[in-house]
Amino acid sequence: MTAVHPNDPFESIDPAWLASKPGTKWQTPAGRIGAWIADMDFRPPDVVLDALRAVVDSGDLGYPTWNPRRHTPLVPLFVERMQRRHGWAPEAAHCREYDDVIQAVRQVVYFMSSPGDGIVMHTPAYPPFHATWRSMQRRLVALPAHATPDGWRFDYDDLERRLQAEPGMARIWILCHPQNPLGRVFGRAELERIAAIAERHDLIVISDEIHAEIVYAPGRHIPFESLGPEVSARTVTLTSASKSFNLAGMRWAVAHVGAPSVRAVFDTLPAHFAGITSIMAATAVEAAWTHGDEWLRACVRHLDARRQQLAGLLTAHLPSVSYVPPQATYLAWLDCRGLGLTEEPAEVFRRGGVELSPGPDFGTTSSGFVRLNFATSSALLTEIVERMSAATQVR
Repeated sequence: MTAVHPNDPFESIDPAWLASKPGTKWQTPAGRIGAWIADMDFRPPDVVLDALRAVVDSGDLGYPTWNPRRHTPLVPLFVERMQRRHGWAPEAAHCREYDDVIQAVRQVVYFMSSPGDGIVMHTPAYPPFHATWRSMQRRLVALPAHATPDGWRFDYDDLERRLQAEPGMARIWILCHPQNPLGRVFGRAELERIAAIAERHDLIVISDEIHAEIVYAPGRHIPFESLGPEVSARTVTLTSASKSFNLAGMRWAVAHVGAPSVRAVFDTLPAHFAGITSIMAATAVEAAWTHGDEWLRACVRHLDARRQQLAGLLTAHLPSVSYVPPQATYLAWLDCRGLGLTEEPAEVFRRGGVELSPGPDFGTTSSGFVRLNFATSSALLTEIVERMSAATQVR
């Protein structure tokens, strides 16, 4: 692995620095490249790091000025950002703050459904979503993806037939928007179809929009709640700066609870039930959302180039692997069934020195797939695919 382009922060990645990082992504056996969990290999924006250093240098790590009944300064920033970027005007009074998106997902599922209730999800799906319905004894109502010449598609007519055949079978729709691991961007017509189904079958929609700021042209993110007040009235929208600015370890997310029924339940919960935002998290997100957009634009340009580079690398080194370039996210969903392997491809690639996310983690029908994180340098992405290719030659 050789660092290149010393003046480009997205290309000048020191392999020794990556290997020394204490975070989860690179805590793999020595010599194995981490390309699995959704962290980027880049340093966060300098404006964020400088802001965090300033807090430490101030010597004040005491109690913040906010509390469980008083928002951090991030909530008005969230409202302004949604208005500016998407033309959606969430209400600050309807916002709740969390340590991460999954904490909010599980709170909604726990209080707004019961054991045995169905949870609708596009599949394959983010593993913590599967862990949510399993651990709470709910049941999955899967809406599986189908590969077509025009990309991934979902059969909403089939979902409607199943919901109609068993009225009340589902209570909640966990909408990953954009979709992880497919990188699918939902257009307005498709979102309106989802909203209509949710209304007909009285479903609460949890719209996880954490990847919304990493969308590639000509795609455009449309907040689900922006479809109208009747849609907002059954929706909880979740987001964070963690994916777009590489801040997952800061532990902060925001929920806009558009659904009055959910707000009524949440308002009965005791103070500190969902914890309180740390000073460092608030500092990092405020710096990112206030001063980090130039960095974000450059990052998305780099990621766009890497998703295209990945297509060429696979054609050259692993032509039997099927790849639909994502419309959003920095995650590639690879169909490796054409390789003819006798075991899960993630295991083969792991022995070859690359750590990927195994397909079965995203659902029982995803055997033979892997998810690859391409948020790295061009040189490292090349080495990832070359190692994967070499691993398939060892039988």
